[in-house]
Amino acid sequence: MAVPFLKKNKLFLMLPYIIMDYTTSQNKKTISHEMYTKIFRDYDLPYRERPSFSLKKEPLDYLSKSNVESMIDINQIDSIICCYETYQMSDITKISPAPLRIKEEIGANSLAFSIGDKGALSPLHALEWAQLVGKSVLLICLEHQIIEPKQFSNGLFPKRDACALSCFNYEQGDFEVLYYDYKSVYHDKNRDIEKVLAKELSTLVEYSLQLIGLNLQEVCIIPQMVGSEFLTQMHKRFKNVIYKDGKVNLSTADSLYSLTEGILNNQCQFPYITLCFADTRGVGFILLSNAKYQAL
Repeated sequence: MAVPFLKKNKLFLMLPYIIMDYTTSQNKKTISHEMYTKIFRDYDLPYRERPSFSLKKEPLDYLSKSNVESMIDINQIDSIICCYETYQMSDITKISPAPLRIKEEIGANSLAFSIGDKGALSPLHALEWAQLVGKSVLLICLEHQIIEPKQFSNGLFPKRDACALSCFNYEQGDFEVLYYDYKSVYHDKNRDIEKVLAKELSTLVEYSLQLIGLNLQEVCIIPQMVGSEFLTQMHKRFKNVIYKDGKVNLSTADSLYSLTEGILNNQCQFPYITLCFADTRGVGFILLSNAKYQAL
Protein backbone atom coordinates (compact mmCIF):
# COMPACT_ATOMS: atom_id res chain seq x y z
CA MET A 1 0.00 0.00 0.00
CA ALA A 2 1.24 3.50 -0.82
CA VAL A 3 2.17 5.47 2.28
CA PRO A 4 1.59 9.25 2.31
CA PHE A 5 4.78 11.28 2.60
CA LEU A 6 5.03 14.23 4.96
CA LYS A 7 5.26 16.55 1.92
CA LYS A 8 5.36 16.32 -1.88
CA ASN A 9 9.15 16.23 -2.29
CA LYS A 10 10.76 12.97 -1.19
CA LEU A 11 13.24 13.17 1.68
CA PHE A 12 15.80 10.43 2.31
CA LEU A 13 18.03 9.36 5.19
CA MET A 14 21.51 7.97 4.52
CA LEU A 15 22.65 4.87 6.42
CA PRO A 16 24.47 6.33 9.46
CA TYR A 17 28.24 6.11 9.71
CA ILE A 18 28.99 5.15 13.31
CA ILE A 19 32.19 5.03 15.38
CA MET A 20 32.84 1.86 17.41
CA ASP A 21 36.38 2.68 18.57
CA TYR A 22 35.74 2.07 22.27
CA THR A 23 38.23 1.39 25.05
CA THR A 24 37.80 -0.14 28.51
CA SER A 25 40.64 1.90 30.00
CA GLN A 26 40.20 5.30 31.64
CA ASN A 27 40.74 8.20 29.29
CA LYS A 28 43.03 11.01 30.40
CA LYS A 29 41.55 13.75 32.54
CA THR A 30 40.41 16.67 30.44
CA ILE A 31 39.76 20.35 31.07
CA SER A 32 36.00 19.81 31.00
CA HIS A 33 36.33 16.85 33.36
CA GLU A 34 38.21 18.93 35.92
CA MET A 35 35.73 21.80 35.58
CA TYR A 36 32.61 19.67 36.03
CA THR A 37 34.15 17.65 38.83
CA LYS A 38 34.87 20.87 40.72
CA ILE A 39 31.30 22.10 40.24
CA PHE A 40 29.82 18.86 41.53
CA ARG A 41 32.17 18.83 44.53
CA ASP A 42 31.61 22.50 45.38
CA TYR A 43 27.84 21.98 45.43
CA ASP A 44 28.10 18.59 47.15
CA LEU A 45 26.32 16.78 44.30
CA PRO A 46 26.73 12.99 43.95
CA TYR A 47 28.45 11.81 40.78
CA ARG A 48 30.52 9.00 39.28
CA GLU A 49 33.88 9.43 37.64
CA ARG A 50 34.06 9.39 33.85
CA PRO A 51 32.98 5.95 32.55
CA SER A 52 35.81 3.63 31.56
CA PHE A 53 33.92 2.36 28.49
CA SER A 54 34.38 5.36 26.20
CA LEU A 55 35.70 6.36 22.78
CA LYS A 56 39.48 6.47 22.56
CA LYS A 57 39.43 10.00 21.14
CA GLU A 58 37.19 13.03 21.31
CA PRO A 59 34.02 12.12 19.33
CA LEU A 60 34.48 15.12 17.08
CA ASP A 61 38.03 14.05 16.16
CA TYR A 62 36.67 11.02 14.28
CA LEU A 63 34.91 13.13 11.66
CA SER A 64 36.73 14.03 8.47
CA LYS A 65 36.07 15.43 5.02
CA SER A 66 36.37 11.97 3.51
CA ASN A 67 33.65 10.63 5.85
CA VAL A 68 31.26 13.31 4.66
CA GLU A 69 32.20 13.00 0.97
CA SER A 70 31.45 9.28 1.06
CA MET A 71 27.88 10.20 1.98
CA ILE A 72 27.08 13.42 0.09
CA ASP A 73 28.58 16.05 -2.19
CA ILE A 74 29.72 18.78 0.21
CA ASN A 75 28.42 21.45 -2.18
CA GLN A 76 24.90 20.04 -1.72
CA ILE A 77 24.89 20.54 2.07
CA ASP A 78 22.63 23.43 3.03
CA SER A 79 22.95 23.02 6.81
CA ILE A 80 25.23 21.26 9.27
CA ILE A 81 23.40 20.32 12.47
CA CYS A 82 25.17 18.88 15.52
CA CYS A 83 22.86 17.07 17.93
CA TYR A 84 24.05 16.28 21.43
CA GLU A 85 23.00 15.93 25.05
CA THR A 86 26.26 15.32 26.90
CA TYR A 87 28.95 16.52 24.50
CA GLN A 88 31.44 19.09 25.76
CA MET A 89 34.68 20.32 24.22
CA SER A 90 37.59 19.13 26.35
CA ASP A 91 40.66 20.32 24.45
CA ILE A 92 41.41 23.99 25.00
CA THR A 93 43.06 24.17 21.57
CA LYS A 94 39.72 23.16 19.98
CA ILE A 95 37.38 25.31 22.03
CA SER A 96 35.33 26.50 19.06
CA PRO A 97 31.78 25.08 18.85
CA ALA A 98 31.52 21.67 17.21
CA PRO A 99 29.50 22.71 14.12
CA LEU A 100 31.99 25.46 13.27
CA ARG A 101 34.90 23.03 13.59
CA ILE A 102 33.14 20.58 11.27
CA LYS A 103 32.29 23.31 8.77
CA GLU A 104 35.95 24.36 8.68
CA GLU A 105 37.20 20.78 8.53
CA ILE A 106 35.14 19.80 5.47
CA GLY A 107 35.32 23.19 3.78
CA ALA A 108 31.56 23.61 3.50
CA ASN A 109 29.82 26.89 2.75
CA SER A 110 26.82 25.96 4.87
CA LEU A 111 24.81 27.18 7.81
CA ALA A 112 26.11 25.38 10.91
CA PHE A 113 24.46 25.15 14.33
CA SER A 114 23.75 22.82 17.26
CA ILE A 115 20.63 21.40 18.85
CA GLY A 116 21.65 20.63 22.41
CA ASP A 117 18.64 21.30 24.62
CA LYS A 118 16.22 18.71 23.20
CA GLY A 119 18.03 15.62 24.47
CA ALA A 120 17.49 12.38 22.58
CA LEU A 121 14.79 14.04 20.45
CA SER A 122 17.31 16.40 18.80
CA PRO A 123 17.51 14.41 15.51
CA LEU A 124 13.75 14.88 15.11
CA HIS A 125 14.22 18.62 15.22
CA ALA A 126 17.02 18.34 12.66
CA LEU A 127 14.58 16.46 10.41
CA GLU A 128 12.01 19.18 10.97
CA TRP A 129 14.58 21.77 9.88
CA ALA A 130 15.33 19.77 6.71
CA GLN A 131 11.62 19.69 5.93
CA LEU A 132 11.32 23.43 6.57
CA VAL A 133 14.22 24.53 4.35
CA GLY A 134 13.65 21.85 1.72
CA LYS A 135 17.37 21.21 1.33
CA SER A 136 19.99 18.67 2.45
CA VAL A 137 21.08 18.61 6.09
CA LEU A 138 24.24 16.96 7.39
CA LEU A 139 23.27 15.30 10.69
CA ILE A 140 25.99 14.73 13.28
CA CYS A 141 25.22 13.20 16.69
CA LEU A 142 27.97 13.55 19.29
CA GLU A 143 27.96 12.33 22.88
CA HIS A 144 30.84 12.65 25.33
CA GLN A 145 30.17 11.57 28.91
CA ILE A 146 32.44 13.53 31.24
CA ILE A 147 30.93 12.59 34.59
CA GLU A 148 27.79 10.66 35.48
CA PRO A 149 25.36 12.10 38.07
CA LYS A 150 24.36 9.23 40.37
CA GLN A 151 20.79 10.36 40.87
CA PHE A 152 20.05 9.91 37.15
CA SER A 153 21.51 6.42 36.78
CA ASN A 154 19.25 4.26 38.97
CA GLY A 155 17.55 1.59 36.86
CA LEU A 156 18.44 3.24 33.56
CA PHE A 157 21.13 2.21 31.11
CA PRO A 158 24.24 4.40 31.53
CA LYS A 159 25.01 7.15 29.01
CA ARG A 160 28.15 6.62 26.93
CA ASP A 161 30.22 8.32 24.21
CA ALA A 162 29.00 8.22 20.62
CA CYS A 163 29.68 9.66 17.19
CA ALA A 164 27.24 9.13 14.31
CA LEU A 165 27.09 10.83 10.92
CA SER A 166 24.11 10.80 8.56
CA CYS A 167 22.28 13.06 6.13
CA PHE A 168 18.73 14.11 5.28
CA ASN A 169 18.89 14.42 1.51
CA TYR A 170 16.32 15.30 -1.17
CA GLU A 171 18.35 13.71 -3.96
CA GLN A 172 18.91 10.12 -2.84
CA GLY A 173 19.42 7.94 0.21
CA ASP A 174 19.16 4.49 1.75
CA PHE A 175 15.79 5.10 3.41
CA GLU A 176 12.85 7.27 2.46
CA VAL A 177 11.42 9.32 5.31
CA LEU A 178 7.66 8.73 5.30
CA TYR A 179 6.45 10.29 8.50
CA TYR A 180 7.57 11.54 11.91
CA ASP A 181 6.03 12.80 15.12
CA TYR A 182 7.00 13.67 18.69
CA LYS A 183 5.44 14.90 21.90
CA SER A 184 6.38 16.11 25.36
CA VAL A 185 5.85 13.75 28.29
CA TYR A 186 4.73 14.70 31.78
CA HIS A 187 6.53 12.60 34.37
CA ASP A 188 5.11 12.20 37.86
CA LYS A 189 8.06 11.37 40.16
CA ASN A 190 5.93 8.69 41.82
CA ARG A 191 5.60 6.77 38.55
CA ASP A 192 8.17 4.55 36.84
CA ILE A 193 9.74 6.73 34.15
CA GLU A 194 10.57 3.73 31.95
CA LYS A 195 6.96 2.53 31.90
CA VAL A 196 5.70 6.06 31.31
CA LEU A 197 8.02 6.62 28.35
CA ALA A 198 7.30 3.18 26.86
CA LYS A 199 3.53 3.69 27.11
CA GLU A 200 3.62 7.20 25.62
CA LEU A 201 5.93 6.16 22.78
CA SER A 202 4.04 2.95 21.98
CA THR A 203 0.71 4.76 21.90
CA LEU A 204 2.11 7.48 19.62
CA VAL A 205 3.64 4.94 17.20
CA GLU A 206 0.58 2.67 17.13
CA TYR A 207 -1.83 5.55 16.55
CA SER A 208 0.31 6.96 13.71
CA LEU A 209 0.79 3.62 11.96
CA GLN A 210 -2.94 2.90 12.15
CA LEU A 211 -3.67 6.38 10.78
CA ILE A 212 -1.33 5.76 7.85
CA GLY A 213 -2.70 2.28 7.32
CA LEU A 214 0.36 0.14 7.95
CA ASN A 215 0.28 -3.37 9.37
CA LEU A 216 2.49 -3.69 12.49
CA GLN A 217 3.82 -6.98 11.09
CA GLU A 218 5.52 -4.99 8.31
CA VAL A 219 7.29 -2.60 10.66
CA CYS A 220 10.58 -3.05 12.49
CA ILE A 221 10.73 -1.06 15.74
CA ILE A 222 14.10 0.33 16.87
CA PRO A 223 13.68 1.73 20.41
CA GLN A 224 15.87 4.08 22.41
CA MET A 225 17.99 2.10 24.88
CA VAL A 226 16.47 3.75 27.95
CA GLY A 227 16.58 0.78 30.30
CA SER A 228 15.63 -2.88 30.75
CA GLU A 229 12.04 -2.19 31.83
CA PHE A 230 11.55 0.21 28.91
CA LEU A 231 12.66 -2.49 26.44
CA THR A 232 10.45 -5.08 28.15
CA GLN A 233 7.42 -2.83 27.72
CA MET A 234 8.27 -2.20 24.06
CA HIS A 235 8.50 -5.96 23.43
CA LYS A 236 5.04 -6.34 24.97
CA ARG A 237 3.54 -3.82 22.55
CA PHE A 238 5.44 -4.74 19.37
CA LYS A 239 6.57 -8.01 17.81
CA ASN A 240 9.48 -6.84 15.61
CA VAL A 241 11.82 -5.05 18.02
CA ILE A 242 15.59 -4.85 17.44
CA TYR A 243 18.38 -2.80 19.01
CA LYS A 244 22.14 -2.67 19.24
CA ASP A 245 24.34 -4.84 21.46
CA GLY A 246 25.33 -3.50 24.87
CA LYS A 247 23.17 -2.08 27.64
CA VAL A 248 24.13 1.55 27.12
CA ASN A 249 22.19 4.64 26.04
CA LEU A 250 23.85 6.76 23.36
CA SER A 251 21.19 9.49 23.61
CA THR A 252 20.90 11.39 20.30
CA ALA A 253 22.92 8.75 18.44
CA ASP A 254 21.33 5.67 20.01
CA SER A 255 18.77 4.66 17.38
CA LEU A 256 21.22 5.55 14.58
CA TYR A 257 23.72 3.03 16.00
CA SER A 258 20.97 0.41 16.27
CA LEU A 259 19.85 1.09 12.70
CA THR A 260 23.33 0.64 11.25
CA GLU A 261 24.05 -2.48 13.31
CA GLY A 262 20.64 -3.91 12.39
CA ILE A 263 21.25 -3.39 8.67
CA LEU A 264 24.78 -4.81 8.81
CA ASN A 265 23.54 -7.85 10.78
CA ASN A 266 20.56 -8.42 8.45
CA GLN A 267 18.06 -7.85 11.27
CA CYS A 268 16.00 -5.19 9.48
CA GLN A 269 14.29 -7.47 6.97
CA PHE A 270 11.05 -5.48 6.97
CA PRO A 271 9.47 -3.04 4.49
CA TYR A 272 9.36 -0.29 7.11
CA ILE A 273 11.56 0.79 10.00
CA THR A 274 10.61 3.03 12.91
CA LEU A 275 13.45 4.86 14.68
CA CYS A 276 12.30 5.70 18.20
CA PHE A 277 13.60 8.42 20.51
CA ALA A 278 12.82 8.80 24.20
CA ASP A 279 14.02 10.55 27.33
CA THR A 280 12.52 12.64 30.13
CA ARG A 281 11.90 15.51 27.66
CA GLY A 282 9.54 13.48 25.50
CA VAL A 283 9.13 10.72 22.92
CA GLY A 284 9.09 10.59 19.13
CA PHE A 285 9.80 8.51 16.05
CA ILE A 286 10.77 8.57 12.38
CA LEU A 287 9.08 6.13 10.00
CA LEU A 288 11.34 4.96 7.19
CA SER A 289 10.72 2.96 4.04
CA ASN A 290 13.41 0.30 3.75
CA ALA A 291 14.42 0.70 0.10
CA LYS A 292 16.76 -2.32 0.12
CA TYR A 293 13.99 -4.61 1.37
CA GLN A 294 11.46 -3.12 -1.06
CA ALA A 295 13.84 -3.90 -3.94
CA LEU A 296 13.94 -7.62 -3.09
